[in-house]
Amino acid sequence: MSHKLFQLHKLDAIRCFRFYSTQWSSNSIRTTFIEYFKKYDHEYVHSSSVLPRKGDGTYFVNAGMNQFKSKFLGTVQSDSYFYDMKRVVNSQKCIRVGGKHNDLDEVGQDFRHHTFFEMLGSWSFGDYFKEEACFMAWDLLTNVYKIPPNRLYVTYFGGDAEMQIPPDLHCLEIWRNLGVPEDRIIPCGKIDNFWDMGETGPCGPCTEIHYDFIPDRNASHLVNVDDRTIIELWNLVFMQYNRQKDQKIVPLPQNHVDTGMGLERITAVLQGVTSNYDTDLFVPIFKEIASKSSTSLYNGTIGKDDIGGIDTAYRIVADHLRMATVAISDGLIPDRKDLGSKLRNVIFRAVNQSSNVLNLPQGSLSSLVYVIGDILEEGFPEIKKNIKQVAEVIDNTEEDYLKKKMIGQKCLHKAIQKFKPTESKLTCKQMIDIHEGNFGFTVSSDILHDICQEFGIDCEWGKIKLQQNDIMKLKDQNVELTDDSAKYDRTLIDKFSSSIVGIYKNENFIDKIKAEDEVCGLIMDKSCFYAESGGQVADLGLIKSRKGTFKVLDVQKTHDYVLHYGKIIDGEFSVNDEVECQLDFVGKDRRNSCSRAHTATHIINFALNKALGNVHQRGSYVDEDRLSFDFYCSKRKIRSEDLEEIESITNDILSKGYNVKVLNVPFKEAFDMEGVRMLQDEDYPSTVRLVTVGKNIDCEELKNGLAEEYSVELCGGTHVENTRQIDDIVITNIEGQAQGLKRLIAVTGQAASEARINAASLLERYSKLQKFVLINKDVEAIEKERSDVLKSLFHGPTLPKITRDEVKKMLEELQHTVINKLKKEGRVTSFFKKIKDLVNAANSSEKPFAAGELEYRNARDVVKILADKEYNKPIFIFSKSKRPNNPQQCVCYVPQHHKWFTAREISHEICTAVKGEWRIPNKHDRRQLIFVLNFDTTCTDKAIEVVEEICRNKGRNIYR
Repeated sequence: MSHKLFQLHKLDAIRCFRFYSTQWSSNSIRTTFIEYFKKYDHEYVHSSSVLPRKGDGTYFVNAGMNQFKSKFLGTVQSDSYFYDMKRVVNSQKCIRVGGKHNDLDEVGQDFRHHTFFEMLGSWSFGDYFKEEACFMAWDLLTNVYKIPPNRLYVTYFGGDAEMQIPPDLHCLEIWRNLGVPEDRIIPCGKIDNFWDMGETGPCGPCTEIHYDFIPDRNASHLVNVDDRTIIELWNLVFMQYNRQKDQKIVPLPQNHVDTGMGLERITAVLQGVTSNYDTDLFVPIFKEIASKSSTSLYNGTIGKDDIGGIDTAYRIVADHLRMATVAISDGLIPDRKDLGSKLRNVIFRAVNQSSNVLNLPQGSLSSLVYVIGDILEEGFPEIKKNIKQVAEVIDNTEEDYLKKKMIGQKCLHKAIQKFKPTESKLTCKQMIDIHEGNFGFTVSSDILHDICQEFGIDCEWGKIKLQQNDIMKLKDQNVELTDDSAKYDRTLIDKFSSSIVGIYKNENFIDKIKAEDEVCGLIMDKSCFYAESGGQVADLGLIKSRKGTFKVLDVQKTHDYVLHYGKIIDGEFSVNDEVECQLDFVGKDRRNSCSRAHTATHIINFALNKALGNVHQRGSYVDEDRLSFDFYCSKRKIRSEDLEEIESITNDILSKGYNVKVLNVPFKEAFDMEGVRMLQDEDYPSTVRLVTVGKNIDCEELKNGLAEEYSVELCGGTHVENTRQIDDIVITNIEGQAQGLKRLIAVTGQAASEARINAASLLERYSKLQKFVLINKDVEAIEKERSDVLKSLFHGPTLPKITRDEVKKMLEELQHTVINKLKKEGRVTSFFKKIKDLVNAANSSEKPFAAGELEYRNARDVVKILADKEYNKPIFIFSKSKRPNNPQQCVCYVPQHHKWFTAREISHEICTAVKGEWRIPNKHDRRQLIFVLNFDTTCTDKAIEVVEEICRNKGRNIYR
């Protein structure tokens, strides 16, 4: 059955919106709002970052008032930018993913939910109050935006006996005086019309203005009853009370006003549409998607009317890319923890919908970023400044997801062959087996869930983390917090006594669990396991009792309760059982590797600051295989000389055998120490661990500035005792080579030693290649060997980045020698002529592309030749191989400004049809120029048919 609002959207659009003008773009709506309040002496304050400031919690900024919290609390410093402000207006970037306000699961299912939205806001700090606030809101809506008053309703706080607060009759009288009819002024309770900042602090009644999508009626009885034809447009909060610790509510010494109106909603109203997604904030994104998708155009349907979930996918992709673009431009990158993991999850969801439902070629999502930057540029110019970096991060994350998904599909296929599930269902235990790598590779839970959903497999998947309601249950049962201080004592990880205080299964706490129940979580009074935090992965091991054995697969800490998640190997467990915790052989090896890598991140942080200066850490990730370190740096490009200096500093520290010392100090004391490194947005406890790498130094020496001479950081991770235990540190890559956020990737210990051995082997191989070039006249043999060496740079064993860059540069110089030999032999001139003949043949037949078979051995030669000239139509050159077992190659060239498709898109389409693979030649535009395809030799005709069909369809595929 069609949704009520969807029926309105399709049938009543003209009748409902006949009074509106087309003048209202989203930009003009935002500008008008700001200019209106500036006319009434409000000072414009630009939007803060969507990332929380230090001490503001661990969720995204989700309301306009966040940056003004100190004004409401009366804690603003006298030197603060906000100190003298009385009236403020702005448009705040907001994200709702996680926490109390989490719209992620709702996005795409209706026309109004978003992960990212703009909040138009106005504030009064101890200046005007209710009368002026109501007047300005009503005047702007009815006299400036020209919304008919008979389409609006207002609510006010109707009082609450329990809180002993009477109805807000003053607000009622104000609306009467502004001419609002009595039957359109509605009293509501505290759920809808009383606002508070938290359990304590400023609070007060609010009044809301609601809009009716259907004209010529009075539907006041539908206000605040979740009817989709009436929406809340603007909320005006009057902070006149303070809730004390004893929950007593007393008047504030000063009254404040905080109002907020969502730009997406007011834009839908003023542009005459019922859906936020039909506004100019989203339509250009849909057009870009449609130009690249082989599915149908966006039709604005929901529920059962949305055949195949195509419109839902449009909404999810557009919304999630808006959120990701804003978050990345503010400095966040996808990660496995904290806000970075939420961003990663959002991008993964977008990639899943774009590839599975919309059939978008890989790389299409980054093109949406540029469209989003254009839409939001006027309100937030900072997004456009960082747009190339944002697109790069999106591309890399998409590639990461698709690679992981391909691996996951293979693992799932093996698992299904083994388990042979009935009714297409996998149990929680079977999902865990796949997840932990028993079928070749580990598969993350979110990707595994996506794959199962794609193949129609029902899967059980328990929660790994305790949620807020779980914490409340534990506290109600007086369960003590977990003491996990033993995780830092290396002598206790072999055998540590504890007792079970909670068993967590299927979102509930139970008293007993047997082997047949298998997967669950155990909470103990004490633990020696390290829970995932600070970028370091969790410990693995065993928990044993007299009655059973439990394998620990993950450890998570929430509000100081440590949940050990895993499966029962044998026996049973009950609450109050005495148990022994231990890191098994694999667990110890993992812990030692993580400790080496974690100390290495501190040394790298120190070395980066010494070598580059003014480096700010944004996060890190540490597991048993490698480490990554995210940082801001004003230097645009990190050169080989910089890397040599960084590695020189790190290796000097390792060779000197510095002790790694941990001091427990008050946070305030550590904060005041000059040179101590800490994360800007981290919410640190009152007592922190100060990790020093250098000579044995105490707090007094640190206070005197010695911290600048050594590595001194706040950290809750595990570390080695001496830097010699790290053995070696090798930097393998630097991502984000542009001004702003960068990611350094490195390996330590045995992996670092192997990387240096690989480097020596590669240099020796290149030396032999040089000699081979001098004595050999066979150009094809030289190029084959050169290509093999080049391939090993990116698809071979781990290498130091310095060596990779050095060899890559030498190979590029060597390629010029090869090309020059080809030119001398006349091969290049001959090839140009053959290509020209292909194009001329296509022109004479008026074909929109040129295609044919030419004899060549290496696609790189063809790529180089095509890149040297400009052609007016797409060219597809298939290799004419004399050996039937050789894979067919095709070089795909598309002109820079071609309107129908890019090289990336057409390559993806061909490979899908002929079950081939495609790659991007180095040093060519990833979106527009040249791709190389490999597939079976029998599929050439099929590939050409695909090109012809796409050319026909793309020529007609114009977004309506």
